[in-house]
Order: sequence, then C-alpha cells, then structure tokens
Amino acid sequence: MKKIQHLLLLAVVHAALCLAQATPRGGTSRPSLKPRKIVFRGESRSPGQIQLARGFLPFSQDQPTADSFSIWRHIINDISDEDGNRETAYVTTTSSLHIGVLQAGLDRMRGWVYVIRATPNIFDAVGSLNPGNEYANEEQYLATMGIRWEQVVGWMPVVDLQVNKTHYNDDRVVMQWHDEQNLTFTPNAEYNFKYEAYAASGPQPQLAGFYGKMDKYKARAPWRAYQAKSLLEYGFDFMDANGAAVGWTGHAPLFVGRVPVFGKSWKSDINESFTLDEAMKLAPEQWGRAMANVLDGF
Repeated sequence: MKKIQHLLLLAVVHAALCLAQATPRGGTSRPSLKPRKIVFRGESRSPGQIQLARGFLPFSQDQPTADSFSIWRHIINDISDEDGNRETAYVTTTSSLHIGVLQAGLDRMRGWVYVIRATPNIFDAVGSLNPGNEYANEEQYLATMGIRWEQVVGWMPVVDLQVNKTHYNDDRVVMQWHDEQNLTFTPNAEYNFKYEAYAASGPQPQLAGFYGKMDKYKARAPWRAYQAKSLLEYGFDFMDANGAAVGWTGHAPLFVGRVPVFGKSWKSDINESFTLDEAMKLAPEQWGRAMANVLDGF
C-alpha cells in the first residue's frame, strides 16, 4: 500500500510540475490567502556549491544598515554604493515556479530552481509595497538575512532555456519562456523536517523604505503608521521577532559558509543522485508531508 502511495505521489509531482510551467501567471500577483509554505529561487550555482555555502546569504554580509532593509531599494536593484559594494539584507525568492525557472536560466540558459521551505524571516514583498509596486508580477518573497541549506527541500535543473524579451514604450521589459522544460525534482537528503512547522510572514509595510518617486507613499496608509522608528530599527525588530527559526542571534551574517572559487577545484559531499523514490522509502511519512506542501506551493 505504501509503495502505491509513493508511486502515486511521484506521478502527481510530475503532473504538477508540467501544469505549473505551462500556466504562467499574469501581470499582477495573486493576493496571499494563506501563509506561504514554499518559495522558489532560480540560481546558476549548483546544489553542491549551495551546500558548501551552507545556503543563500545576501550580497552584503556585514551588519545591516537602514538602506539594507529597504524593500523598495532591493526590488529595483538600487543596492550598489559608490564603491560598487552591494548592500541589502535580503535574498530574493518568488512564489511563482514560472518566475523561478526564468531566473535560473536567464544568464546562462541553464541553472537550478531551488524549492525552499519558507520560514517567518521570509515575507511577502508584493503586499508590502502595493499599490506602489510596479514589479508585482515577479511575486517576490524576500528572505531577511538568508536561507539555510537545510531549508532547501530540493531542486530542479533547468537546461537550454530560451527566453523571449518584449520591450514596451514605458521602458518595461517582459521576459517569458515558452519551450517546455522537463523539470525533474531531486530531494535534498539534508532537508530538516523541523521546518515543516513554519511558513512565511505576510506583508511588512514598515520595511518598505520608499524614496525618490515613491516617497509620496510614506504619507499614505498603511505606511504612514510606520514613521516613528528608523528603517534600521524596524528591520532589527522584524528579525528579532521572526528570526528564531533560522538561528538569528542579532548579528550578521546569519551563518558562515564556504564559497567556492569559480574555475578552481572544489568538493562537495552532496548526494545529487538521491531520488524522490528513495526519499519516500527512507522516510515516507516525513517526505510525504513535505511533498504535499511542495505540491500546494505549485
């Protein structure tokens, strides 16, 4: 009976992947009706490299500043200072598998989509900025201070992705991919099932960090209610309240990992041949629950 159940799950996972990639979402994000348990991140780095790095960290790993916590600054990629240093407290993820695939293959036509179990330090960036967010179609969820390797449920390789770009008069560029990807899910043998108890946080308007043309929104609801403290204070308040699940101690970086030097030899002990079939045989109840949440995330 258990064999039938996990074979059925494998078939459902494959069908869900096909459906998710075939039905990209439109230009506006869906409202968050329930806490999101799964997010995606497209990357050119391999699972072995992410394992060595112990997860995903923001570009800047020093103690954050007020600018580091500005959602708007991160969303528009205005995070480089005059010396070229990239200053942000966030790692970008998305609630859209379609966007994750696009991000994975954008630079090199190949990469990986990581399926990540959300924790409270990850929050709804779209809802934090609406209606002032012109990038809502990216369906971003931002991971404050980082994502641990053991939060990664698994990954899917993206190969030979053909991206079509459409340019509009208002300077918008819409990117889409149309060639079907045969997405195959590989579970992370080091995934920690304790993260099954967590989900992402909702919108955090106190971290909007509007400036420039968006400064007008500070006087509007809900953002006008969050002008009593500095952005830096609001950022640390958020992590102090929501960072326990990922081991936040009040100081950056969240963790220290080894970052491989590209072009040089490096070794990872990751088991990239671990299959969902093996996972279901090894821990059927735990992986069954985890994959049910992954399917719900599609």
